[in-house]
Amino acid sequence: MPVSILTSSRFRKLLLKLSSRQRGEVDLAIDALKGAFGTPHAHLGLGIRKLVGSLFELRIGLDLRILFWFEQGQVVLHFLGTHDDVRAFLKSRGRKLP
Repeated sequence: MPVSILTSSRFRKLLLKLSSRQRGEVDLAIDALKGAFGTPHAHLGLGIRKLVGSLFELRIGLDLRILFWFEQGQVVLHFLGTHDDVRAFLKSRGRKLP
């Protein structure tokens, strides 16, 4: 069953900074996430990884990552950036990648 996807204002601002090609890749990954989240075998093919608690990472190609939370049956997209951006974001909030 597809989950609903919400986006934070931070995520939307970061998305606008991407090229149109990158935005297209993000859109495709989000569409795939809608139908696959909650199905562990599909997670592997999409590059979804659980980080801490209800925080997950979705890899998009080699460069981009989306950080999202799963809350009350909804996926909340919160952060978008490179692997280094994600590490810095988590470090600034006292969390580390496993």
